[in-house]
Amino acid sequence: METCEVCGRPVCLDCAIPFRGRVLCREDAAGELGEPTPPPRPAERRPRRVELIAAALMGVATLATVPPWERFGSLTGVLSAWKAEPDAWPLVAAIAAVASGAVALWLSLRGGRSGLPGLTAWGIPALLAAVATGRAILGAPDYVDHTVAPYLTMLGASGATILALTRLLRTPSRP
Repeated sequence: METCEVCGRPVCLDCAIPFRGRVLCREDAAGELGEPTPPPRPAERRPRRVELIAAALMGVATLATVPPWERFGSLTGVLSAWKAEPDAWPLVAAIAAVASGAVALWLSLRGGRSGLPGLTAWGIPALLAAVATGRAILGAPDYVDHTVAPYLTMLGASGATILALTRLLRTPSRP
């Protein structure tokens, strides 16, 4: 990292231009040469970490819908969370987990800025998955003995929801 000797801004090694024994930024070098200011370089698209972490958490939540959710009860089979009977909440949680994880992964791999629409596109389904899983756990009859699977779904969805809320609170508001 260098510093432009005209304006004092930090300049990366790719953008630094040596000019008559000095290091200049692109704008000041163009001014010294009498050329118009060059257009800014397009930002490189890199995977976004928050969305990638959210996609991984929702992947855990989705994978946790495959094993049985209960040792005794109606959700004792493989993929039983994907059935709408006798209770639809596990199915709502499973679909919301898949939707949230897919959108977060797509936004992460697309790179660039996702902004508030992108954040809500995966944050709201993550919240829905967490709430639906909690409803499924708390609404089960007393004789039901849950496995670790619904708790993993709840953990992954809650983690992604917390990431979304944290990002939302850190996003600057626009006038």
